[in-house]
Amino acid sequence: MVTLLEVLGFLTIAASAVMFLRRRARRGSVFAMIVAGICVAATLPSATMATEYRKGDTVEVAKDETIKGDIFMTGNHVKVEGTVDGDVYVFCKNADIEGHVTGDVIAFAQILRINGQVDGNLRGFTNTSLISGTIAKNVLSFAESITVDSTGKIGGSVTTFVNTL
Repeated sequence: MVTLLEVLGFLTIAASAVMFLRRRARRGSVFAMIVAGICVAATLPSATMATEYRKGDTVEVAKDETIKGDIFMTGNHVKVEGTVDGDVYVFCKNADIEGHVTGDVIAFAQILRINGQVDGNLRGFTNTSLISGTIAKNVLSFAESITVDSTGKIGGSVTTFVNTL
């Protein structure tokens, strides 16, 4: 599906081309070029990403499962053991990230455990955060306590508003 922004951008480019070519070519050839450009733009595939929503008492991404795009997960216990090619949004009591997340993890949880690999940032609004895995970029956390184990790695900066680090 073509968005309004894409249509407006295309119309701007087409209007600029018409103004430029108005004096240099016959009217018929300019019109033919505009129609050909519209046909080419209409046949190009648009980039899309899926967003998935999961909710329940216990919500999980299985170990052999791969999610293409972002995922929103709500429930009492959330567990990510598989691969997510996008961002993970978690709203729960207990969250376990044991798989591979290629994007960011945004967590609103009482207890957050990161045992897997996060290629992006961690943004946590938690009571307790336990980091035993790898976070490739930055950590921003509003928490009562954050624990980074000896196996935990953070590739960027750590910005926290915590009682115990």
